[in-house]
Amino acid sequence: MPFGKFETYYQEANTAKNNGDFIAAKRSYLFAGRCLLEAALITSGDMKTALANRARKITDYADSLPVVKTSALPTTPPSSKPEPAVSPPKSDDSEETKFSPAVIPDIGFDDVAGLDDVKQTIRRRVINAMQHPDLYERFKKESGGGVLMYGLPGTGKTMIAKAIAHEVGAKFYSIRCSDIVSKWFGETEKNIKALFDTARKEKTAVIFFDEFEGLAPGRNIKSTVMPRAVNELLSQIDGFTKSENTLLLLAATNRPWDIDSGIVRSGRFSEKLYIPLPDAEARKHILQMNFDGIPVEDDVDYDDLAIKTEGFNGADVSEFCNRCRDFVLERCINIKDSGGDYSDQKITCNDIFETLNNFKSSVNQDDVKRLQKFRDEHDKA
Repeated sequence: MPFGKFETYYQEANTAKNNGDFIAAKRSYLFAGRCLLEAALITSGDMKTALANRARKITDYADSLPVVKTSALPTTPPSSKPEPAVSPPKSDDSEETKFSPAVIPDIGFDDVAGLDDVKQTIRRRVINAMQHPDLYERFKKESGGGVLMYGLPGTGKTMIAKAIAHEVGAKFYSIRCSDIVSKWFGETEKNIKALFDTARKEKTAVIFFDEFEGLAPGRNIKSTVMPRAVNELLSQIDGFTKSENTLLLLAATNRPWDIDSGIVRSGRFSEKLYIPLPDAEARKHILQMNFDGIPVEDDVDYDDLAIKTEGFNGADVSEFCNRCRDFVLERCINIKDSGGDYSDQKITCNDIFETLNNFKSSVNQDDVKRLQKFRDEHDKA
């Protein structure tokens, strides 16, 4: 699947870049961007736009990497190779750290399908503490610390993060590894500090790190950049959680085992939440939202359809609904081209069943088992 290949190419690109092999990094970044474009072709709506935008950003970054002759590069770059102690150029060719505009999201918990247990935990451990600090202080209930959400891609981790910011009226800073990691000496640490300094200026703010394993990998990674970045991140997190303002750290990953253990310990990320695949009720809700407002036959059984989409993530369910539209659109176009009236055309049960027979979930069951194992080990710890 495009998402699985993207992760492989993206990690290869980061490793090559950190080792100074810019030719290999450029090639892998371009492959990663191509995978995102392929994924965008099979999605729709905001996800399609987001995937296409990120693909373009990765491709632009690949094009910005230094052009070095192949013969000038060692066959296997040594892991101890020092970085050149240079500053980024002042021209427009330098990589710029771009943070998403700080706005309060318009997505609330009512927009998140299912995940009632997750919502309850977040309300108890995060939202209530932020909205009623006087009560928590009176009963000496410890609060603070960040929240790490882990689970498969497409399970709604980003949507939950936006909903949390919405519930507490916080400005939302959404950050990916590629937004903040720089090839220039010392720039990654500066970017991290600048991000936290910006958030501290807000009365209420949420910093959300997506693909957190890319920014806070384990200390055994062969890189001269990331250990310093992790140290700076640890320093900023400790200061952030002790701030007098109402500030919250959120992070999401589908590879929690790759994150530095010093970052996810209690006090820094005190809450670790497994975000599972949507259950039947959540899938039914997603189906109804996607078909809301468009012509669908009255005899479509959403309860039965929710059962038949078991094992789908939220993105799969939305894409399934999008593909169901292809059949009715094709009928309407044929009728229109022949001068007929297509106003009575609807998505039929046959359209839905035909789509089911030809649609496969993007979920990898081995990934599900590994994440569940990580959850079970964490719960026992």
